[in-house]
Amino acid sequence: MLAEMAQAKGGDFCIIRTHKTEPQRTWPDPTGPFSQIILPGIRLPLGENRAIAVAASPIRHLARLTPDIVILAGFGLAMWQAYRWCRAHNIPYIIRFDGWARSDAVFANPVRAKMRQIMIKHASGAIAASQPGKNWFLTHGMATDKITLVPIAPSFAPLPGNALPGFNQRPYDLLWCGRPTKPKGFDHFLSLAAALYRQNAISRICVVGVPPHDNAILQAKLAQGGLCPITTVLAPVPPHHLPALYASARLFLLPSLSDAYGVAVVEAITCQTIALASDQVGVAHDVLVAGETMLPLPDQGLDGWLGPVKRLLTDPVYRDRHLSLQKQAARTITPRLIAQHTWHACQTAIA
Repeated sequence: MLAEMAQAKGGDFCIIRTHKTEPQRTWPDPTGPFSQIILPGIRLPLGENRAIAVAASPIRHLARLTPDIVILAGFGLAMWQAYRWCRAHNIPYIIRFDGWARSDAVFANPVRAKMRQIMIKHASGAIAASQPGKNWFLTHGMATDKITLVPIAPSFAPLPGNALPGFNQRPYDLLWCGRPTKPKGFDHFLSLAAALYRQNAISRICVVGVPPHDNAILQAKLAQGGLCPITTVLAPVPPHHLPALYASARLFLLPSLSDAYGVAVVEAITCQTIALASDQVGVAHDVLVAGETMLPLPDQGLDGWLGPVKRLLTDPVYRDRHLSLQKQAARTITPRLIAQHTWHACQTAIA
């Protein structure tokens, strides 16, 4: 959509990437009326879902493209090189980054922090995906009128409302959809599910996103919590399979320890599945209700989560009110509106 907007003005759109794919993701390969360049180089894994690219410089591509504006997504060596080129040629640039969720603590790199500070200081604008991301830019000195809030859209086209089953027709009480790792809150999810099962509050759960090589570890965790009899386990699936899975559950639970974006929350709501997430999930601050469907991490005990989960599962009036609020808050998170907001941010930066 951004490419179409650029072409309508007689321009073009190009994506320069340091990675062909994101680790532990099954995003479709982007295609469309735009060009894209994958910089050659070496990709070094840094653990869960992180890798660093020692890639060729993007400068010669930027010089050939002569862009009116550049969007720098993240903080790596290629982005630093692109920033230097933009500054040398007086090209405005926008920074798109959501490092508020423990990113600084994870990297703890003073050189990286200094690079980021310099890039933010000279940027013509910033794009954040959530209110915490916007606040992060503010604390790093970005003026509020230069920050555009542009959330992340679902990774699939939503099903029509009449194709989604009602609450009582959904086979699973709880759904996990994502990487089954501690930073994502999977251990909290299992602890909550086990406690709810012991209290006869749930009878079926589904865990989606478990690679085959992690299945034995998962089965041991399920057995420890007594959850094996009620759990369906599925491997990672491509995005077009997700709507049916989200729509099979009554409640989507994401007690994540660190989730800068939280696209899964929006995806669940798109499938008319009520969402309950931690306050460490970026989009939760924009589409959920603090103290009711957005809660502090259950580090000090599960009681603060068990009550809200049971109420959402058993109180139709309460549940319908929150689902209505969530759908209303997420209704503008569509690819077209996101493209329009991004386009407007570019125009503002150029001006």
